[in-house]
Amino acid sequence: IGRGKMSVVVIGDRAVGKSRMGLALAEPSEEPKVQVIEPDYQTLKDEYINVDTGGMTPTRDIYKRPFKIKVELSTKRIIESVWIDTPGEIYDLEWQIEHPHAWKEFKETLNQSLGIILLLHPYQEQVKPTLIDSTDSIFALDRETLLPAHKWKVDLVNWMKFLRENCNQVNYILICLNKADLFCSNLDTVGKNFQSYPSYKRQDEALKYFTAAQIEIEKYNRKDRPFQFFITCVKNRSLLELPWIYLSPYILYS
Repeated sequence: IGRGKMSVVVIGDRAVGKSRMGLALAEPSEEPKVQVIEPDYQTLKDEYINVDTGGMTPTRDIYKRPFKIKVELSTKRIIESVWIDTPGEIYDLEWQIEHPHAWKEFKETLNQSLGIILLLHPYQEQVKPTLIDSTDSIFALDRETLLPAHKWKVDLVNWMKFLRENCNQVNYILICLNKADLFCSNLDTVGKNFQSYPSYKRQDEALKYFTAAQIEIEKYNRKDRPFQFFITCVKNRSLLELPWIYLSPYILYS
């Protein structure tokens, strides 16, 4: 068992599934390649799940907690990590003005991290009503609450600008289109394919889901520190684990 230090910060849109990703990675699974082993699943479930509604309890404050994540590549490794959970409103200008010290400290923490995972909602035109209707109630959403493609593109550009301006020391920034179960009808096949692809092929396939912002991505994607693109989903273990599998070799030996 090798041991390494890492700090991976998961950021993203409000209610996009940041906390649920951590919970899903801790959930017992058959032959997982990536799994949170401390805190255990029940501890996280008690903390994150509202017993009355079955939904996620919103994050109210910036909260840092140590995680131990088991990653199985060619050998088993235990990665010591720090999971930084943030309230969704941290990216609202009003919150930043009201909490200047916390906002400054958060940006400094981001820039000192080894890896960043940004989770984004899909855009409105991308989501299939039939998939929304067929998903579990806790994963369902109102399609009209999603941004249309032209506004989603602006949101992505703002994120890329923010990351370039505030995280210029971070080598590994992953941009993930989350909730793939709402725009991929053949989720199991897609998940298996993505885990089997070599890196260049995975990027080509992932970018097909970002075509609404292709020109903007080319503009902001630096050759020396390129963004890496993924699609993710807590309902598919392959897609859920893939960003962490990608990050782990770089983190372990940094």
